[in-house]
Amino acid sequence: MKTAPEQVGAAVRIRPEAVIAVLSPAISGRNTTINHVLLRFRMSVRQISQRDVARLQELWIEFMDYHSGFDPDFKRSEDAVANWAKYIQSKFDKPSETLFVAIRDEEIVGYVGVIVGEYPPIFTIKNFGFIEEIAVTYRYRRQGIASQLLAVAEDWLQARGIRQIRVNIDLANNSSQGFFRHHGYIDDTKTLMKKV
Repeated sequence: MKTAPEQVGAAVRIRPEAVIAVLSPAISGRNTTINHVLLRFRMSVRQISQRDVARLQELWIEFMDYHSGFDPDFKRSEDAVANWAKYIQSKFDKPSETLFVAIRDEEIVGYVGVIVGEYPPIFTIKNFGFIEEIAVTYRYRRQGIASQLLAVAEDWLQARGIRQIRVNIDLANNSSQGFFRHHGYIDDTKTLMKKV
């Protein structure tokens, strides 16, 4: 893929997995289109659009079914897909939440959900970033796509002044724990749960 010099915008941090060029203005407001071109994979990462929601459902089902193997509480309800679509649609009205999708050959092959959260007004740190979920379809895993999605999500959060990012991972999901640790995430709090 050839890129004309006048198309290249602000640079972002370069990851060892791929060379990244930004073809849109610097990451700023929610409505800014963010388009990272990953030259190694001929793949683009951009903010979700309304037309992506229906296309993303199959990947979300794959993500949920994978996680139900760790914990049966993740089993989808009968109306889960419709409710999930409504939940994703609600994000378009929230400047503190978004999703990014990875596109290869016009197919959505991965996504990451990201949220700016608020701490109670008793701490010096006011906000935090939260990686809601990150998924790559099975046949495209282990190609650096999740790493690039995470990089875009982190950049989006940092552009909003976020200096602390959190993620919740099932204790049985060793691959996800390893992925986030590889990217500098450390053990912080531990959530305990009791079924009653």
